[in-house]
Amino acid sequence: MTASARVSVNARFWSAWSTLAWLVPSVVLIGRLALGGGWEVLILWVWSPAIVVVFGLLGWLPRVILKKRGFTAAPTSTMVVMTAHWASVACAFFAMPPAINAHAPSFIRKALPFVTETWDRWIFTFSVLAVVGTAVLSLLLAIFVVPTPANVGNNARRHTGWWLPVACLATPLLIFGAAGITELGKLYGPTDAAGSSRADVRGLTETEVRQLHQQRWQELQEKLVPLRECIAEDGWSPAGSRTPSSNPALADDYRLDVAWHVAVPIDDPSATTEALYDHLAASGWIVDGEIPPPRSVTARSGLGGEVRVSVTASVEDPTIVTITISAESPSYWAEDPVVTWQPINSGGTSTETFRFDEWPSLIPAD
Repeated sequence: MTASARVSVNARFWSAWSTLAWLVPSVVLIGRLALGGGWEVLILWVWSPAIVVVFGLLGWLPRVILKKRGFTAAPTSTMVVMTAHWASVACAFFAMPPAINAHAPSFIRKALPFVTETWDRWIFTFSVLAVVGTAVLSLLLAIFVVPTPANVGNNARRHTGWWLPVACLATPLLIFGAAGITELGKLYGPTDAAGSSRADVRGLTETEVRQLHQQRWQELQEKLVPLRECIAEDGWSPAGSRTPSSNPALADDYRLDVAWHVAVPIDDPSATTEALYDHLAASGWIVDGEIPPPRSVTARSGLGGEVRVSVTASVEDPTIVTITISAESPSYWAEDPVVTWQPINSGGTSTETFRFDEWPSLIPAD
């Protein structure tokens, strides 16, 4: 390719730049609105004039700066960055998540069924980062790029024109690749308290997820059996225990928690916080606070679980105290699919009581 041909490519881009700066975001926005959707479409309609102005200025300002510096043709580096910028804008609009339903796919995910829900969200995130990054880089290049004698910029190499389609195609590929690598890193990265990665708990059947919840519910209850036994053999009431709830679309992880309370005579030695403190410490829990402890005791396990025990005097009968135990499990990665359970004594009105080695069963929600 001759020097005159190279100048022609850069000069043509320079001539079309002002038009492209406003045309590209307008066409992309119209295309996104034409595809329809939920509330995000209404938001885009309302803010469409401001959106076009903002993205138009981002694309046009580098040319203004270059023109003030005496350029008459677009530097090759700036051409490539601006092409990547407009490709990123298109990716961001079509990867935009729905405004209301967090589970609904973007249009990129609809077009590419192999894209997972979280990968879909990462594509949008990296698209936005690419839009911002290329906008900043184009401004920096416009300010600092060194002009050549021909004002072509950056001493354009052979086959300069090939960089434009390469940048246009490589940008979405890089965004998809970065999002995919990030997704894989999260899926196969850190493990939870059970030693499972995110990948291990995705794609399970509903039966497998329910069995896992029931197993962890039982393990947490079993940890409290020795403590409950040393306080009272029976009369235990569940105090609004929260059943397992995991939803990877809302949170990466979840914890189980249970709560019990029982009334015991105030002269019972087991009702003292000193006795509870000693028992927790002897059972391997890391007890917070100092001896003598206050009217409540908090202890932690090595995996992150926690137990709190509080002693409250009864207003109706001064010879009775109520001991409340609340326990929280370590953190587990949220499973997929999402399952729900019926609440246990959510209003605190149940009169059913249990022995120290008994607890309510989990019942699937309808």
